[in-house]
Amino acid sequence: MASNVLLLNICYDYPTVTEGVFSGINKIWQPISLAYSMAMLRDAGIKARLVDANAERLEAKDSGRLAESHDLVFVSTSAYDRWECPHLDLEPAKVTCKAIRETHPKAIIILVGSHATVRAEHMLRMTGADAAIIGEPENAILEASKASDPLTAPGVAYLSDGGKLISNPPPGSVDIEALPLPDYSGLPMERYSFDMLGASFRVIETSRGCPFQCNFCLKKMFGGYRRKSIDKVKGEIRQLMDGHGVKNINFVDLEFTLEPNYVIKLCQWMEKEAPGIMWACQTRLDTVSAELLAHMKRAGCKLIMYGVESADQKMLDAVGKNITIEAIRDGIAATKKAGIDSLCFFMYGFPGDGPDDWERTVDFAIELSPDYASFFLCRPYPGTGCYDASKAIDEGVFPLGVGDHERLLMLKAFTDKAFSRFYFRPSFILRRILKGDFSLIIRQLRLFLHKRGWLEHA
Repeated sequence: MASNVLLLNICYDYPTVTEGVFSGINKIWQPISLAYSMAMLRDAGIKARLVDANAERLEAKDSGRLAESHDLVFVSTSAYDRWECPHLDLEPAKVTCKAIRETHPKAIIILVGSHATVRAEHMLRMTGADAAIIGEPENAILEASKASDPLTAPGVAYLSDGGKLISNPPPGSVDIEALPLPDYSGLPMERYSFDMLGASFRVIETSRGCPFQCNFCLKKMFGGYRRKSIDKVKGEIRQLMDGHGVKNINFVDLEFTLEPNYVIKLCQWMEKEAPGIMWACQTRLDTVSAELLAHMKRAGCKLIMYGVESADQKMLDAVGKNITIEAIRDGIAATKKAGIDSLCFFMYGFPGDGPDDWERTVDFAIELSPDYASFFLCRPYPGTGCYDASKAIDEGVFPLGVGDHERLLMLKAFTDKAFSRFYFRPSFILRRILKGDFSLIIRQLRLFLHKRGWLEHA
């Protein structure tokens, strides 16, 4: 059994992460999967510490010094909200592991996250880590910490003396109903926020996984779809309210409204027992209805995040989205009528699409006119159908996009154009001014400048 364990969430640039010619958005949210693991280690009597270098803005050398008194260090390269779409800047993982090794040469370093789950051998060679966890981390972290030799634990992969990748059998899907309350003690809770909700902010999951088969989504870490009981979720919300005075919550489920009756019952409870809580969630536009949205609004829902992706029905069918353009329009209209803000995700650069398709997607975003919009190029993550279907991808273990370097530069220029077309059109600015929301315009301008490299990162 390990005598002293460190759970480390690594630091990325904030608010944007540079990924080749592109920039990804970084959020300062609690690493909930590591907090679950911290609670499990505590309950097992194992001395452990959880450090969120991303929230504390710790450089790699500082994270390295923190590892000096720990014999087993788990380094997370993708927090829970990034399992399905991880950052592709691998340098922070590399330099963090190097700093730990320099400070404490005898420490056992185990990687956690999507990167090693789909590219274990590459990540181990690049970082010099001793091992990696494949898939969901909680059970594997506990088993590795209890083992006399962590490399023999279920779910762990490592390189043999001959350089061959050895993968131990998995420990099985995590029973999320049996998970303890996440242990946030020691984390800088005042530093976590969601700019569309505010501070005094926490994340909660009511389910894990997704039954849909969108071929661009990296789901290798999630296991099958399952959901916590409502009583379990009530207990977590009560803990946050009573123990931490939380005012804002984001449900980080991939598809929050997949079971409408479940959500209605939870909303009825929140309306009575959790007044004043504002919350957000992510879901599909074809799983909301006027009745459901009315319950969500009364229960404090302020924002719903929707994956629209494309304006082209053929492309939606090709990527396995399994939704119609009509359902998208209906869902947005119902959300507006309910008085709930919407954030829509739009994607382009799929295998087989082109500039005309990209333009139509931005036109569709302007037609739908959600309160917020995010524009992303398709990332062909290893382990997805999109990766397998891509005939031409940018070179690299984690390709930045579909196509050659010239096409990626076109996608980069189009991303900036899409952002500008949506946020800086006069009608949008006027609408925000009439709502008194000057802060959004300022935030989006700052984000745009960061993405262009005209403002320094934090």
